[in-house]
Amino acid sequence: MQRHEHAAVALYLVVLVALLLAVLTLIEGSLVRAISIIKDHLALVALSSLLIAGEETIKSTRFVILSRASGRRLKFSSAVEIHFSSLAVGVLTPAFSGSVPTATALIGDRLKLDVGEALSLALGVSFFDSVIPALAVVAVSWMYLPESALALLISAAVLAAWSIAFSERALSLVASLLSSLAGGGGLAAAIREEAERFRRAFAGLTSNWKVLLAVALVSMASYVVESFSLLILLPGAGLRGLLRAFEALMLSYVGGNLPTPGGEGGVEYGLAIVLPRAAVVLWRVSYLIVALAPLLIINRIVRGYLSYATFSYNALKRLASGTSREGRA
Repeated sequence: MQRHEHAAVALYLVVLVALLLAVLTLIEGSLVRAISIIKDHLALVALSSLLIAGEETIKSTRFVILSRASGRRLKFSSAVEIHFSSLAVGVLTPAFSGSVPTATALIGDRLKLDVGEALSLALGVSFFDSVIPALAVVAVSWMYLPESALALLISAAVLAAWSIAFSERALSLVASLLSSLAGGGGLAAAIREEAERFRRAFAGLTSNWKVLLAVALVSMASYVVESFSLLILLPGAGLRGLLRAFEALMLSYVGGNLPTPGGEGGVEYGLAIVLPRAAVVLWRVSYLIVALAPLLIINRIVRGYLSYATFSYNALKRLASGTSREGRA
């Protein structure tokens, strides 16, 4: 194993241990008690991790569907790598905020897409993992009031934010702001052009009901599998337990929007509204094992970022130069 691979493994282990300690202490209030729970249920943690890895692999197919809808072909293996890489970076950043930029960079680098097009594909996936849970929480949160009040407020904010994102006026305002920060000239015009490319690409994806239905169905299938990863931690729960697991999962997605690394605290809050604390501990450990595993290929993730940054910079420079020449003509 090369030196940088050793460093990647070490980084993975350090981050995993640090996050696990924080999570366990937060949930149980006692690290010793939390570790005892895990030690007594190692087989369940392993099975839950396998189910989580399976559902995250299912989610990866959404990149394949969206890329083909945009006229590009992305290999399934590449989609899996992109999805798991964005998941790992998301867990390490506030409110999973690193997930979309990572997916944008890696899919853009793999398909050689402009920033606007690559961002439309990344946000196309993020849209479903934001809106479906938010709608589900709005539908079920009334049963868990007052504990679910914060989740309900976050859901409303998420739905409002996506409504604004679909607004052409809002996008134009963001493009104008970025253009003004660029100081005008060719670079500002290039930024506006990229914003327009994003708008066209995103509108094309979200206006195709067949694509929306396909991605929604894949998302729902992954949520069902993920619910089973919770259900196995609730012995004797039965069919009603599967529904509870799904509700807890949707609440955890919404809670993950808190501005802490990976939504830390918010995810546990959502789960704990419905589930016993022991199940929350076991599932969160299972999730982090899967989510942080891609740090083992952190060198490839970084290379993808750097390669796409170079590609995007050169493309933006060419676009700005072309715009400047047009203006002089």
